[in-house]
Amino acid sequence: MNIFLLPFCAAIVYACFCRLLKTDATVKKSVRYGFVALAVSAVALAYTATILQAHFIDAALSMAGSILWVLIATSSSWRDGIPEHYQTRK
Repeated sequence: MNIFLLPFCAAIVYACFCRLLKTDATVKKSVRYGFVALAVSAVALAYTATILQAHFIDAALSMAGSILWVLIATSSSWRDGIPEHYQTRK
């Protein structure tokens, strides 16, 4: 299962990184902190599952897969820049 989990976690980190690159001072801090926390969580999940050989690989894989699914599904709203509802001012 690690063969799927590591690419999922890497894709989550990459998606968060790309969205953080598009943010600026007009984006709510909670949104920016959320993407940072999600990226850190994905790295921690990959570390825990591979280095520590945790026994929750199936749960971790389903969680990472569902988070990645949401990031992919919402990626179209970030295509033209920051979505308006994430901005502090319009």
